[in-house]
Amino acid sequence: MNDKPKPGPQSPWRLFGTGLEFAGVVLIFAYLGHLLDNRFGWEPWGILTGAMIGLTGSMYNLIKAVNKANREPPRKPHDEP
Repeated sequence: MNDKPKPGPQSPWRLFGTGLEFAGVVLIFAYLGHLLDNRFGWEPWGILTGAMIGLTGSMYNLIKAVNKANREPPRKPHDEP
């Protein structure tokens, strides 16, 4: 007997959270780069490097989330746990 619970339907709030996480990470790293620019006078390289690091990390997390969502079978409304 399979006692493993089935995953629920894909929630729009889950996607909303993933989008906020994506934007938040990029903004945090860009801000840290801005602080480094002001501290060391690296004008535009700190903010550009920070934004690129944030974008790369966010893309990695987004790809992981999409792969995880693709592995989960969708739950039909009439399925009972």
